[in-house]
Amino acid sequence: MAEPHSRFQLPSRLVLGAGCAARVGRESRSLGKRCLVVTGPTAMKKYGLLNPVVEGLKEAGVEVVVFSGRAEAGDAESVEEGRQKAQREGCDVVLGLGGGRVLDQAKLIAVLSGSNGSVTDYLNGRPLPNVGLPCVAMPTTAGSGAEVAQRVELRSEPEGFKREAGSPALLPKVVLSDPLLTLTLPPGNTASSGLVALTHAVESYLSQRATPTVEALAHYAIGLIVANLPLACRGGQEATVREKMALGSLTAGLGAANIGLGPVHALALALANHFPISHGVGCALVLPAFVAWRAPAVAERMVHLAGALGLPIGFKATPEAAAAAVWKALKQWICRLKMPSCLAQIGVPRGILPVLAAEACTYGSLRHTPREAEEDDLRQILQASYERGKLHGR
Repeated sequence: MAEPHSRFQLPSRLVLGAGCAARVGRESRSLGKRCLVVTGPTAMKKYGLLNPVVEGLKEAGVEVVVFSGRAEAGDAESVEEGRQKAQREGCDVVLGLGGGRVLDQAKLIAVLSGSNGSVTDYLNGRPLPNVGLPCVAMPTTAGSGAEVAQRVELRSEPEGFKREAGSPALLPKVVLSDPLLTLTLPPGNTASSGLVALTHAVESYLSQRATPTVEALAHYAIGLIVANLPLACRGGQEATVREKMALGSLTAGLGAANIGLGPVHALALALANHFPISHGVGCALVLPAFVAWRAPAVAERMVHLAGALGLPIGFKATPEAAAAAVWKALKQWICRLKMPSCLAQIGVPRGILPVLAAEACTYGSLRHTPREAEEDDLRQILQASYERGKLHGR
């Protein structure tokens, strides 16, 4: 049941549309005069995305300090190096240009700019500061939702597992979501990031905390992503396709950021801790079984979810029929994206499933499920995801 009173938090300024990256100078200048631009080691330079941003900042009178990190550095190490550079260079605003990992690093650098505490400690549970430098987020993928999230997901040391940390201070002040920045993303990365966005939408739509606002955003996002992600993965360079994917990712991310995620997210994080797969692949592997497990608790919404997926079952269909149709459609759709559809395909040994379920239970997103997800439930979802069978609700 939704809470009787709900809040919906957004970045101070959210700009979406083809070409909006050109606003980077004026938007950043309103926040500071010396900007630390956080980006990946190679991709932004390789695809020609970094220089226009730097030039736009300079034209607006903003001094630029670029931090691209090192490919071999871990997340905690990169954040520490970025924080030191921001402090040393006297930066008063941080800009993240890249995918979810880069945006999360930029957000954490901004929040920890006035702190000297251990980055690893913060990733392992130490409360984050409530204030930090203002942050501008410019996503170059359509999926992570990091640009609108009050949390980060980065690998902690020394074990290298992904950890979550949250604070309202992590919410960027400005988001510039320009779909033209995603045109150079390879098909595999496009599919993976899009699957993360779809997971955000489905999990938030089926959450026990879903408000009417979140339900509307998630339902809309599902339709956009299902219709346009296959086109984008086939090399679609049309601005309209990429713009719809950017909008789908953004609306899905807004819903997830305001009510949280669930078992798919937690299980995908656990899988990525043990196997060399992207977060999107992890989501794809368990999403269909999760939906089948979820069905008994959200019978009415399951029928509407089938409609959002474009399934011709009609609103008079039984929840059981809707759940079966949704499960089958998701499996087929994921296969069309050339993503693995079961855990056995990526070499996950059956014996590790209990370990993954126990590890997933440590992530806070599980408290947002519409029916309580216990360790045994997660094992059932993983077992149903191991091959091609269907998981029935209990």
